[in-house]
Amino acid sequence: MPRAYKAPKMADRVAAVEGRLAGVEESILALREFIGAEIQRAVASRETPMPSAATVTSQLDEFRLSAKKVELPSFNGDDPVAWITRAETYFEVQRISEEVRIQLTKLSMDGPTIHWFNLWRDSTEELSWENLKEAMMARFGGDRLENPFEELKELKQSGTVADYIAEFELYSSQCGRLPEQQFLGYFVGGLRHDIRSRVRTFKPRNRYVAMQLARDIEREFSEEVGHGSGSRFKPGQGSWARTQKPLWAYREGEGKANSNLTQTGGELGKTRSSQASGSQTGSTRSPTSPVGSRANYDRRNPRGIRHIPGAEVNERRAKGLCFRCNERWDPLHQCASKQLRVLILGDDEFINDDGEIVVLEGDSEEEKEADELECKSLGVFGLSTTPKQVRTMKLEGGLKGANILVLIDSGATHNFISPKVVEALGLSLVPSNPLGVKLGDGHRVMTMGKCVGISVALGDMETTFDAYILEIGGVDLILGVVWLETLGKVTMDWKEMSMLFTYKGNLVKLVGQPLEDKMVTFQSLMCTFRVIEEESWPTLMATNGVSAQGLNEVQDEAMQVLLHKFSSVFCDINGLPPARNTSHSIVLLHGTGPVSVRPYRYPHHHKDEIERQIQSLLQQGVIRNSTSAFSSPVILVKKKDKSWRMCVDYRALNKVTVQDKYPIPVVDELLDELQGSTYFSKLDLKSGYHQIRMKEEDIHKTAFRTHEGHYEYMVMPFGLTNAPATFQSVMNEIFKPYLRKFVLVFFDDILVYSTNWANHLEHLALVLQILLKHQFVANKGKCAFGQERIEYLGHVISKAGVNVDPSKVDSVLQWPVPKNVKGVRGFLGLTGYYRKFIANYGNIAKPLTELTKKDGFQWNTAAEEAFQRLKLAVTSAPVLALPNFNLPFEIECDASGKGVGAVLMQLKHPIAYFSKAFASSKLSKSAYDKELMALVLAIQHWRHYLLGRRFIVYSDQKSLRHLLQQRITTSNQQEWMAKLLGFDFEVIYKVGVENKVADALSRKHEEAEVKTLLSYPIWTQGGQLQQEIMQDPVLKQIVEAIQSDPMSKPGFTIKGGILFYKNRLVISAKSPMIDDLLKDFHSSPSGGHSGYLRTYRRMAGTLYWQGMMKRVQEFIKACDTCQRQKYAATTPSGLLQPLPIPGLVWSEISMDFITNLPKSNGYEAILVVVDRLSKYSHFVPLKHPFTARSIASIFVKEIVR
Repeated sequence: MPRAYKAPKMADRVAAVEGRLAGVEESILALREFIGAEIQRAVASRETPMPSAATVTSQLDEFRLSAKKVELPSFNGDDPVAWITRAETYFEVQRISEEVRIQLTKLSMDGPTIHWFNLWRDSTEELSWENLKEAMMARFGGDRLENPFEELKELKQSGTVADYIAEFELYSSQCGRLPEQQFLGYFVGGLRHDIRSRVRTFKPRNRYVAMQLARDIEREFSEEVGHGSGSRFKPGQGSWARTQKPLWAYREGEGKANSNLTQTGGELGKTRSSQASGSQTGSTRSPTSPVGSRANYDRRNPRGIRHIPGAEVNERRAKGLCFRCNERWDPLHQCASKQLRVLILGDDEFINDDGEIVVLEGDSEEEKEADELECKSLGVFGLSTTPKQVRTMKLEGGLKGANILVLIDSGATHNFISPKVVEALGLSLVPSNPLGVKLGDGHRVMTMGKCVGISVALGDMETTFDAYILEIGGVDLILGVVWLETLGKVTMDWKEMSMLFTYKGNLVKLVGQPLEDKMVTFQSLMCTFRVIEEESWPTLMATNGVSAQGLNEVQDEAMQVLLHKFSSVFCDINGLPPARNTSHSIVLLHGTGPVSVRPYRYPHHHKDEIERQIQSLLQQGVIRNSTSAFSSPVILVKKKDKSWRMCVDYRALNKVTVQDKYPIPVVDELLDELQGSTYFSKLDLKSGYHQIRMKEEDIHKTAFRTHEGHYEYMVMPFGLTNAPATFQSVMNEIFKPYLRKFVLVFFDDILVYSTNWANHLEHLALVLQILLKHQFVANKGKCAFGQERIEYLGHVISKAGVNVDPSKVDSVLQWPVPKNVKGVRGFLGLTGYYRKFIANYGNIAKPLTELTKKDGFQWNTAAEEAFQRLKLAVTSAPVLALPNFNLPFEIECDASGKGVGAVLMQLKHPIAYFSKAFASSKLSKSAYDKELMALVLAIQHWRHYLLGRRFIVYSDQKSLRHLLQQRITTSNQQEWMAKLLGFDFEVIYKVGVENKVADALSRKHEEAEVKTLLSYPIWTQGGQLQQEIMQDPVLKQIVEAIQSDPMSKPGFTIKGGILFYKNRLVISAKSPMIDDLLKDFHSSPSGGHSGYLRTYRRMAGTLYWQGMMKRVQEFIKACDTCQRQKYAATTPSGLLQPLPIPGLVWSEISMDFITNLPKSNGYEAILVVVDRLSKYSHFVPLKHPFTARSIASIFVKEIVR
């Protein structure tokens, strides 16, 4: 009988529970100790090397022993993300295998989750932890994000800082490991604007410090609101902001604002801040004088810089007091009196760690005893429109082998050197009392020591002097009057920036560079004020003025004001363009059905990029989902900045589209309108085609298909055949009142031209106003404003007139001097092609043709003169013709191993030349890819001639004939074909020998011919060779016959006692040297274990003996290396048998094609069908391209009928 079950006593149960609790407490204590030790180790790891893997493993083992009673947390369906995180940590620490993880998970299921788990386990074929996590997230949801990186980047604070931190930590926990600076940037960038400005001021080193700062700042803001202090100080909201004039309204002569700002960098901020403080902060400080008043102007402190004695500095630091007020200082400290100051710093100034310009002076007793030095150049700054007087010269020098920047300053009494140079070069110091140095702006600083006997090289001289150590900015060394006095009489030329003097009996001339004008410009102040208006917390900024090239300051100021007024013209494109009178339509040929081309195959990373760009276009409203029967494939092209551009291949749609005959402007006619103009501005529209809508009834024709959807364009896409004509018509319509008056438009290139500056500003304002009215957006980065010389449509335009772009003929004019016969022949091939246009071509080229004769290459004066005359002849009339836009253009292009070349022609007359060397990454491309590159580069180079017109391209690559019909299969084809979308052209094959000009241009970049090194044996065993020949009876008889009658043995001769056969050395077939020769010709590195035929030919070129070929074959058959490593180079022929004779007529037929025939009514191939019994034949003409389906149809129609 089974033993009856006896329930344990209650006391035993209680004891067991208490024992387990004791174990849990013990584990918790061990875990706390372990975590504390880990924290200490992490802190110490910054100074100590990382622990080894063995140490980490042992620590984990100790933890496992102490934590063996810690259980996996239970899961009730809430927050699966947190549970998975804890579970994975538990599995990692306990070293739980993949199989056991599933079983432990089942034990942790609580409530209804156990039923879900059983269902998942029974319905899943592969039970793995990853599949389980995925299923849990799908079933129980949670906060797992599809793209946590994007969500984290876009996260913005909408509530309290605590809520924002919690949400930020949730997102960042799902992003894995990222650089701390990236997390910090995401966190600070998402803070509320006013809090973000304050946090940035303290430059937190990580996100945790930034979180604490954000919480403290938010708490401080709340306290201010709670005490009824009103809104915080914001630049632009105080009483000073309501004055009659803004900051940029002050000019010279209007009050004293400008002069004060010039002399005192802080007066403007001090005055305005005092006015603001009176109404906002309730400060008890006495108000300062108004702007323009000099009542309180301190000439000893003209810049408003506080002078704090050294003793007071030390005392304030010891007590932790603020340098501005008497309150205690901490990282979040704010003075009661808030001020807005415009800080204008010279190149030679710096700000201390506390963010203030503080001049620390020495003790008063030392100051009284110290001599006062002067350095006038440092600290000079201001706001002015006239260049300051230059009394300094900057030049480079050498000190201990290092290059340093030297400033020769006639306003400095002594020499000064930067402490950074002293430390870097290890210069010796001499103890000296600190000396006060009076700078050019009036305030004083102290020296930090003295260097004696410094030797510096300046130009051709070397000089030795002493220098005081002083913190100087912008230069490394200042040479003052004390050094200039040692030179004696010095002649200074401030215009040329040179000084001439006699030093140690030698005449020395030092030439420097004029100092750059570092005055604060009007535009910089405008930019500064705009930024201050937008920020809610004071920020120290460095701004650079933006100026147009070649404009003076007044013109530049006016241009910047105008561009600022129309800044919205240069914004980003958002949403659909407005409906205009002209939209793009697609008219198909009569009877054409929907055009559908199946999408191309893409690699996986292309699919991700396509999906990203599709989402971006959908958000912009440029495309929409489609159900159209039309479909075109998509291709991706990599841009110069390594990003991708998505294009649609509309070649099939363009073939059945009716061509728009809208007149395209003629470049020469446009340029004729520029006579007398002196100022030019060029505007380039941003994604111009996307700023024009499609007609609603034609939107479905633009449909394109990707791997994950079907879409259609709402705007005019790139690549449509009539897109240029539509764009040109829109531009002509909106600019119609001003065309040929001061505006030229060639597609998306807009040129504004004027005869004087005032008119140019007015004209440019009208053009920008029109673009603004019609909501066109320009790309400011590609625009040029107020230029006196500008490039436009392949021409250089200036007030002197219109000149042809030098690049049209540079490819010929910069032809390198030939280094060998091959180079001469290449140049003559180019010039000879146009010899019928060059008078006396034969006489001019004769010195060059003489160089092509055998051993005749010797470059001389006559050859150089002929070379230059021919270059000039082919780059000027009558060879080089002007374009006639009533005639079709032709391009001849070619590619060689080193580069590409092309020529643009009309009626065989060249119009422009093009040549470009390959980058090193392109040298390994195939011949097809190089020829395709030549074609694309040439078309893009002459885009302004070819766009909107049909033209012909000649190439010696046959496969390019079908370029416009073939299917794109490679990434290279995608890259280059996308650049041809929108052009209308035909590719015609031209035999290479006839494509001389383009071929010569492509080979222009090739290097000189490589000299081939030939190796051959030199016989030193002549006596042994003669002896072996005389011992061979056959060879002995030949030698004796020749000695008696040299003509008795044809082909044999004797030279120097050695027998030769047809100039080949004769060796006895029994000579032991043959084995050594075979090794040299076959097994050596130069032999390379060649096959028997190649080895035989090499040996037969210099040697001869009877049975030579058989001996070579035997040697190679016995070669161990060849037998092991080589294989038969030919395939087995198999069993060859004749076909059986058919028994019936037309029971068996043969078919073949005859191709590459001259075109006749469009036919260029023949299908040949022959009956094998009767030999009756059918010949069917074909047009290219033909497919298996079309051939089957023709066969049924012509043969089966």
